[in-house]
Amino acid sequence: DGTEVWRGGTFASGYCSPQLVTLGRVPQILLTHWQTVAGHDPETGAVLWTFDNWPKGQPKVPQPIVVDDRRVLASAGYGVGCRMLEVTRGDDGRWNVKELWKSIRLKPKFTNLAVRDGFAYGIDDGGSFMCLDLADGKMKWRSARDAHFGHGQPLLVDDLLLIQTEDGELVFAAADPAEYRELGRIRVLPADTTSWNSPALWGKFLICRNDLEAACFELPTEK
Repeated sequence: DGTEVWRGGTFASGYCSPQLVTLGRVPQILLTHWQTVAGHDPETGAVLWTFDNWPKGQPKVPQPIVVDDRRVLASAGYGVGCRMLEVTRGDDGRWNVKELWKSIRLKPKFTNLAVRDGFAYGIDDGGSFMCLDLADGKMKWRSARDAHFGHGQPLLVDDLLLIQTEDGELVFAAADPAEYRELGRIRVLPADTTSWNSPALWGKFLICRNDLEAACFELPTEK
């Protein structure tokens, strides 16, 4: 009926969407606020834990990614980069957050990262496409700067990355930590518009959109 059920925390709001995850075998709502990463109790909204070691004053957009039952990959643009957090719960029920490593090599401003088999893939602040090793945050490779991704969005499909660029192209690339391998690209939206939206895949149908229109494509599939 629209009645407020709960509210939790006093954080300034960011641009990140909340997501229901499990850490330490405990379901929780995970999101990045303006100046902190936090886990909330989904039943009450109470703050379970926070990570506050962020540079202040700039918005945080990308969603944090749960790597496993105790690790969270948080990221942001504006020079912030990536942080690997270890989130654990002690025998006394208290939550502990430890920063395992940080890197300013990959700084996703608008884009979410894609994670597969121990590696993260994403666009560095509107420039190159990059791959980081999740074990230590070291860069595995960087695409050529003339690849023109802008503030695009990647979508991971098995071992294939579908990257919608800011100027309306769709790039097919391999999710391969050994090297950047571009498999092809097609135009899906007009080049004179701005495409900041994530593509969506349903079966063999891919939907791409920008600030003005949407388009649906039927992709080839293996039998």
